[in-house]
Amino acid sequence: MSKLLLDLALWIYGVYLLLDFSLCITMTELCPFEWRPSLTSRSCIKLFWKQKPWKDARKICQTHGGDLLTNYDKEKRDVVYGRKHKGRFWIGLNDRRKEGNFEWLDDNQTISNIPWASSEPDNHNGREDCVAMFDTPQRHTQMQDRDCRDYMNFICEFFPVCTSNTFGVNCSEICNPKCGGLNNACDTFSGYCFSGCDDGYTGERCEDPCTNNTFGKNCSEMCSQTCGGLKNACNHVNGFCLSGCDDGYEGKRCRTQSSKNDVFYIAAVMAALMFLLIVLTSVIIFFRRGPTKKTEKDDFESEEMSASPDGQDSVSDVSSGNPDSSDGHPSFHASNELVASRSNVHTTDVSNVRFSNFSANSVSFAK
Repeated sequence: MSKLLLDLALWIYGVYLLLDFSLCITMTELCPFEWRPSLTSRSCIKLFWKQKPWKDARKICQTHGGDLLTNYDKEKRDVVYGRKHKGRFWIGLNDRRKEGNFEWLDDNQTISNIPWASSEPDNHNGREDCVAMFDTPQRHTQMQDRDCRDYMNFICEFFPVCTSNTFGVNCSEICNPKCGGLNNACDTFSGYCFSGCDDGYTGERCEDPCTNNTFGKNCSEMCSQTCGGLKNACNHVNGFCLSGCDDGYEGKRCRTQSSKNDVFYIAAVMAALMFLLIVLTSVIIFFRRGPTKKTEKDDFESEEMSASPDGQDSVSDVSSGNPDSSDGHPSFHASNELVASRSNVHTTDVSNVRFSNFSANSVSFAK
């Protein structure tokens, strides 16, 4: 078990060294000749063996795109004194703005825990407002306040900055256009998108599109469960459903219940009501108009009703109790004979009419 832990620790340390070495190579490429890289501050440092007053030393540093060394720490000490350089060097620490409040050039905050040499700072003759550092034989860095007009060597520092959204060795790589922010800017050294990513992308360099049915800023939103298709997939940027919507839903993200079913139901009800209205209207019209066709029997009865006065008298005679109507009912038989004769006459007339029409049609056809 202990061997396994030891192997794991060695592996982690190896990865750390590899990353540190990679960063060192990158910084070395970014720093100009004779400038040494500082890994912690990602800056380039150079010792100038030109004794100058503090102000003049600062101007020289500025011509190189930097300034006097600031935020001194152990890593920078190793950079400065790694070759066993000796002597005193101007740095960017001073109390020129307010006596006793020592500040770095890039910060207006008072610095504490400064490794002062013995009896320092003493502000000798009230003129010592600038700070120089030196290394002791025990390799302990110490500082002392000095008159800013003294001539001393100095240390410059600058931060290489790639332009036009570039990064990496010789600024040869381009920041990902998916980096967030107004200018799609990224870290000069690593390409890390420090303003986040555009919608639909994630990762340090914003190279990875959203997965697992997510979309939007930081891939924090989920595709709608009513998106069509087997996996409810949607566009990783805007969340629009790629395969349409499930039944009953509509919209680009399929989050709105569809109104199509309601329209179909209303149309069906209206059609049924129209059908019932038509049937009811037809029934009412039929019963109000009644039958219109008359039979031959009806015509005959009408002719009887309009018969001559003689016929009416004969019927009246039967009704009035004529003496001939007793026993054998001669009057009744006479009446029946009269009706029969009229019926025969009527039938004969109808037949004659039909025969005449047939003859006329035949003659017309022959012609």
